Amino acid sequence: MDTINRVRIEVNGARFVISSQKDEKYIKELGAQINSDVKELMDSGRNITFNEALTLSALNYLDAYKESERNADHLRGQINAYLEDAGRARIEADEAKREIARLRRELELARRAQGGPMGEKSHE
Repeated sequence: MDTINRVRIEVNGARFVISSQKDEKYIKELGAQINSDVKELMDSGRNITFNEALTLSALNYLDAYKESERNADHLRGQINAYLEDAGRARIEADEAKREIARLRRELELARRAQGGPMGEKSHE
């Protein structure tokens, strides 16, 4: 079973304890990034409260997440299309190989019917 880590982070002086199975270092990095974003918004001179800064940060992260999901869905669609194209190309290549083999057999039979490996009849 995974261990639950209790990690303390601080955002603009407010302390939080985060319980997570994620690595402590990772959670602290996330906290530091949020702290930086909130601090930047609050220091922007627009008279933004802590709650407003947290909300704006959350909206920015949610927007980035949704955009990443859309991009991932688009990439999955492209990969599926490429896989379908590759499957069709493989089928076409197999059909072409079978046709080549059939034509080679026909050519060999035609050469034999003509009387030799080069299609020459012997004149005895």
